[in-house]
Amino acid sequence: MSQSITIAFIDASKQRQLYTASPDKTISIGNKSLSTIQQLHPYVDDRHCQVRFSTSYKRWIVEDQASSKGTYLNGDRVTKARVLSNNDRIRLGSDGPILSVGLQLESVSIPVQVAHQKTASNPPPVSSSRRAVKESSIIPITLILFFAIGGVAVYAFFRSQPVVVEQKKPADPPLKSKPVKTICSDSSFDASELYNLVKGSVVLIETPSGSGSGVVISSSDGVAQVLTNAHVVEGHQEVTLHYLNNPSSTGTVVRVGSQDQLSDDLALLNTSLDGLSVAKISPLLSIGDNVFVIGSPSLGEGTDVVSGWSLTKGIISNIDPAGEKGIFQTDAGINPGNSGGPIFNSKGCVVGLAVAVPSDRTVQQVGFAISAEAINQFLAK
Repeated sequence: MSQSITIAFIDASKQRQLYTASPDKTISIGNKSLSTIQQLHPYVDDRHCQVRFSTSYKRWIVEDQASSKGTYLNGDRVTKARVLSNNDRIRLGSDGPILSVGLQLESVSIPVQVAHQKTASNPPPVSSSRRAVKESSIIPITLILFFAIGGVAVYAFFRSQPVVVEQKKPADPPLKSKPVKTICSDSSFDASELYNLVKGSVVLIETPSGSGSGVVISSSDGVAQVLTNAHVVEGHQEVTLHYLNNPSSTGTVVRVGSQDQLSDDLALLNTSLDGLSVAKISPLLSIGDNVFVIGSPSLGEGTDVVSGWSLTKGIISNIDPAGEKGIFQTDAGINPGNSGGPIFNSKGCVVGLAVAVPSDRTVQQVGFAISAEAINQFLAK
């Protein structure tokens, strides 16, 4: 039986939120402020749908609340109560926002049966037909001598011919790649030194529907790659990229994660620009490590004011919290607009990407980041 449910959603300020509930809670989803999860979108009704734990099904279910645009579960319209499974996706309206479902299950002990392969103590007997084939394959001694003498004669003939040595052309020297300023040191830095070292690799991402952050992870032959969250660029093929010490450029989305899990909320962008600082990704992290978040948080809902290249500091509070692989928790400040922004360790290496905060605003100093290990898995696909 499912003990709790976690629903991930994007709020009106383009910030990814997580809402977790136990079986005694009913989650109402709609356009009004009284909704447990409020989604401000033209396709979302006041009381759109609800998610609750069914005592008859012994499972979490989703029910449509007579919404005009409909509720969809994995692409199918919900006309009656539908049972939810892990990684299901609820869409509010045919073109509305998507909510991701995560279920925390009781651990079940499954007996493991090991299949042993039997080994015979004696080899199987050889059949008479196999012995006959073996005996008939023996080559007469005279035939062996014939081939041996012929081989010597052929070798002597070719040995007497002049040897022509082919002159090989010298190998072309390997092409040298353009030098790139890569950030990641063996030394540790204080907050001020680190900020000045890495700020050039941090990107402000602007879309028609909001803003977020990103980080430059490669630059070669006039093409740079920027990493961010998928929900920052969701619904857009091209976005505007702003840099601290370079002119703005257009970023094209070339790869987007599935977003089935929080650790899949990743996107890769290409842009035509030279001279950018490149951040290096490092999977080395431990609870208690100092970390630094640099991004462009917005200054409250209902305002377009963005604090570009803002620095917050904290520690790694937990790794794989609640069994969520590829995620770590930090007490460094993460706010709307920080999504997709890099999280550096004290050596200037990127150890994660800011991705979400709890939907309950009374929870303090809790933020979540996608780990470098999950980032590398995404880039390797």
